Amino acid sequence: MVATGHRDRMRTLESSIDALVASGTVTYEEAVLHTAHPEDIKRPHVPVGRN
Repeated sequence: MVATGHRDRMRTLESSIDALVASGTVTYEEAVLHTAHPEDIKRPHVPVGRN
């Protein structure tokens, strides 16, 4: 229900964590340590030439 209830503002834990990673609030490495489904967390894009 949560995964399909987006219109009712329901979000999965992984969706919320992914948003925190995308905003730079949480690192990808930290995020995957705290989720049961790390495959749902997207690794942030790092521009070429930056570390």
